[in-house]
Amino acid sequence: MTRANNTPNETDASTSAGAPRDTATRDTTTRNTTSQKVARNSADQKATPRDTTSQKITRDSADQDPPSPPPLTFVCELPQKSNTVSTHNWSASALGLPTIGSIIEQRFPFHPYEFQAMAISELMNGSDLLITSGTGSGKSEIFLLAVLELLLQEEISCVLLIYPSKQLVQDQEARVKKYLSWVKEELGSVITYSSYTGDLSHKAVDGIERACPDILLCTFDKLFYRIMYHSSLMTDEPNADRNHCRQRFFQHIIHAGAVIFDEIHDYSGLTLSNIYNFIHLHKRKNPHSRVVLSSATLSETEDFRDAFLPSARIISGEPRRGRIQILATEKDNLEQLVTYLRANFLSQEQGQTQEPPPAQEQSPVQAQPTTQAQELSRENEAARTPRIILFNDNISQNESFTYLVKNKLAATTGLPVSSITPQASKIACIHSQLPPERKRMIVQKTQDNQLSFLVSTAVLAQGVDFPDFYSGIQVGWPINGLVGALQRIGRIRFDDDLTEVRYFFFILDPEREPDGFFLAHPKQLAERLLKAKVPSLLFNTVNFRLAQGLLLLGTAYGLLDLSALRTIFTQALAIPKAQENAAKLLRQALTSLISKGILAITDNQLSLGSPTELSTFLRGYHLRAILPKWTVKDSEQKQGLFTVDSRKILREALPGNILLNDGVFWQVEDLNHPLKEITVSRLDPKTSPDLSQKKPNKCQSPEITFDRFARELLLPPIKITYGDLTVIRRPSTITRYHPLHGFTQVEVDDQFFQQSNKAKYSFIEKSAGLTIGFQKKFFPKILGSLAYRRYYFLRLILHVFLLEVTRTLTVPRKELRSSVCWEKGKEAIAIYDLAGPSGNSHKIFLASKKLLRTIHSRLDNCPCLKGCSNCYPKLDNIFEVNPKVFLLKFLKEVGV
Repeated sequence: MTRANNTPNETDASTSAGAPRDTATRDTTTRNTTSQKVARNSADQKATPRDTTSQKITRDSADQDPPSPPPLTFVCELPQKSNTVSTHNWSASALGLPTIGSIIEQRFPFHPYEFQAMAISELMNGSDLLITSGTGSGKSEIFLLAVLELLLQEEISCVLLIYPSKQLVQDQEARVKKYLSWVKEELGSVITYSSYTGDLSHKAVDGIERACPDILLCTFDKLFYRIMYHSSLMTDEPNADRNHCRQRFFQHIIHAGAVIFDEIHDYSGLTLSNIYNFIHLHKRKNPHSRVVLSSATLSETEDFRDAFLPSARIISGEPRRGRIQILATEKDNLEQLVTYLRANFLSQEQGQTQEPPPAQEQSPVQAQPTTQAQELSRENEAARTPRIILFNDNISQNESFTYLVKNKLAATTGLPVSSITPQASKIACIHSQLPPERKRMIVQKTQDNQLSFLVSTAVLAQGVDFPDFYSGIQVGWPINGLVGALQRIGRIRFDDDLTEVRYFFFILDPEREPDGFFLAHPKQLAERLLKAKVPSLLFNTVNFRLAQGLLLLGTAYGLLDLSALRTIFTQALAIPKAQENAAKLLRQALTSLISKGILAITDNQLSLGSPTELSTFLRGYHLRAILPKWTVKDSEQKQGLFTVDSRKILREALPGNILLNDGVFWQVEDLNHPLKEITVSRLDPKTSPDLSQKKPNKCQSPEITFDRFARELLLPPIKITYGDLTVIRRPSTITRYHPLHGFTQVEVDDQFFQQSNKAKYSFIEKSAGLTIGFQKKFFPKILGSLAYRRYYFLRLILHVFLLEVTRTLTVPRKELRSSVCWEKGKEAIAIYDLAGPSGNSHKIFLASKKLLRTIHSRLDNCPCLKGCSNCYPKLDNIFEVNPKVFLLKFLKEVGV
C-alpha cells in the first residue's frame, strides 16, 4: 500500500448501529384521514426545552394566527423495521476481520446484524455478492470493512467503489475518510484514497493517476472513459513520462481486486448493459477479483442475479427505520404545508442539531447598520425550523419555490433577499445544473446539519446518507416511478429511537397522472409503497453503440479473442434468435471500427489501430443516452455560471426569457449554437418586478425529414418509415420580459424571422429513428366528429406504443426521444434514438408489426374501459373519450 498523509474526518457518517428486531405491528386500515392526525402525532412526540431563538420568533409572531395544516389524506404507515443482531462480534473469526474488526469494536460497542456478518464472511472468502437491504441498514459497512481488511492484509492492492452520481461519491468519501483515519490512528497504516469524477480539473486527475490510490471512489462514466482514453495513449511516443504514469494507473485499475457497484438499481438500459460487459471483461481478466452489487430496492433478485452475475451469492436484509406516516395533499397546498411544518414540528428538531448563535438583544427593527454576524443571527432565528427535504424533478419549479421560501424568510427577518447569501443561508436548492463547487458546498452543509430546508431533484435521492431529516416532501409522482418514491422516503433517517413517528408527504396534481389517480385512490398508493415491488432492471439492451463499446473495452483489457467477446455479448440473451442477431450486430460494429482505422484484426485477434482515430471517436461516443448541456455565461464577466439541458432551451432559454438559478434571475441575451453557450445579464428583483411569474415558450409542430436511404413499411392506413432523420424544432410564441412592461408573448411568424436570425431559433437534432404517418382520410374515419382532437389521439397512440416497447423489447424510454407532429396533412408520431444513433430505434422498426399485434391483443383481452395496469394505464387522461374503443378501431383498420 502507498503511504501518504490523510486528514481524519471529524464528521460521523451513518453506521450500522442497530437493535433487535421489533415485531410489533400496527393496524393501518382504520386510521382517520384528517389533517388533525398530523398535529396530534406531533404533539405526542417527546419534547425538549426550547431555545431563546424559537421563543423570540413566537413573541414576534404573537399577533398572527397560528398556521393551520392543509387538508391531508392519510395514505399508510410504513412499519418499524430492523434486522436481527448477530451473535458474533466484529472481530470474530467467523467474519474474518481480525484487524479492522477490533478497531470497529472500539467505536461501535455492539454486534453486527446477521446479514452483515454473513455477507462479510462470504466476501472475505472470495465470493461475489448481490446485497439487497433497505436504506440505513448498513450495506456500505459490509464492503467497506471487508476491503479495508483485504488491503491491510495486502491480499489486494486496488479497490473500485463505483457510484451512480457525483453527490453519492462525495457523501461516501466522508465515510471512507473516517474509517481510514481510525486505521491510521490505531495501526499507523495509511491506506490512500481519491474521488474520481467528471468534476475534477485536469491537474487533479493527473495527480490522482500518478498516485495510484488504493481506493478509488468514482462514477462509472469517468472510469469507463478513462480506461478507453488511456488505451489510446499507450502507443503514443510524445509525453513519455506522463503516458508511463497513465499506463501504470491503467494497469492498476484493470487489475483491481474488488469492484463494488453501489445502488445498482439506479442504472438501466445502455449504461447497465455497459456495466454488465465491464464486469464480465474484468472477471475474465481477474478471475479472483470480488464483485459486489448493492441495492436497496431491487426486485426479482434471483432472476436479475442469474442473468447479470450468476456467480454472486444473494444476501438480503431489512431497512432500518422507525414508523413513517405517508400523507398526501393537492399541489396548491404545498406552501401551506411547509409553513405548517415549520411552525408545528420545531420540538422534534431541538437537540438534534447544533445550537444557533445567541439571539441578539438589539431589536431587528431599529434603523441601525447591522454586521454580517447580526444578519446571520437574525436569519438563524427565522430559519430555526425542522430539517425538511423537498424533492421535485422539475428544476425550474425548484428554483422558483426556493426563491419563494427565501422571500418569506426575508419578510420575517426584515432582511433583503440578496443578503441571504448561499454561504450563510440555511435554505438551499440543489440540482444537476449548478456548478460543481456549489453542489459540493450544499452537500457539505447538509452533512454538517447547517441546512433547515433543502430542495432537491433526484441528485440527492440516490442513497446519500444525511442525518436528521424529520420530514420529506415529494412534489408529483417521481419520473422514475416507485423506485424513486422509495429512495426519497429512505432519506428520512432515525437515530437510536425507532419508535418515534416521522412524516413523508406526496404533493399531487389532480390534473396529472398518476397523481390524480393516487389522490382519488390512496389505497392504491399505499399498496404500492407497502409491497415495494419495483420494476425489473432493463439491462440486456443490444444495440450498435453497445457492440462498439464492448469491442473497444475488450481491446483495452487485452482480451483480443473475438469469439470470447461474442460470448459475453450474447450470453445474457436466452433466445437463440436474439443471440444470432446480436452476433450479427457485433460483426457490423467491428467492420465499422476497422473501416475507421480504430481497430485492426489479424487471425481473429483484435489490436488497437490509430490512437488519434480512437481519441476522435471517443469524443462522440456516449456511454449513456444523454443530450449535451449548454453553458450559461455572464455577459459582463464572461464566465460560466451554470448549465441548461439542451431539451429546455426552446421552452425556457431563448433571447428575452428569464432564467432562475440558485436564487438569482438572469435574462437571456443571445445564443451561440456552435459553442452551445447562452449569454445572460443579471436582473435585480427590486427594479424588475414579477420576475417569478415567468411562463414557458410555446412550440411549433416539429419538422422531420429522412435521408434518401430511408426504408418504408406500408400498413394502410399508416406508413412506418425508418432511417437517418433530422428533427427541427422552432418556437411559436416567446415569453419576453421588459422591466417596464413585464412579460409579453411574442408571436413567431415569417415577419419575426425576417427581423431575427432564423437559425438562432431553430434547434436541430440528427439521429436515427422511425415515424408512423397517417393517410389524409384517417382521422375523420376513425374519430368521426372528434377529428379535431387528432393531436390527443396521436399522443395516445405514442403513449401505448412506447409502453409496449419497454415491455416487449426492454428498451428504456429514457434512451429514446419522441415527438408528435400535428400539422394538418403531416400528422405523425416519431420515435428516435436519444443523442445520436444507437440501434434502439432500428430494433423497434424491425419489431413494429409485432408490437402493434401485441397492443391489439392486450387491449382486446382486457375487460377494462379506460385502461388499467393489466393493459395500458392512464389512457383516459390523454384521450378522455372512450380511448380503448378508438384504439381498437385504429388497430383493426391497420389489420394487425
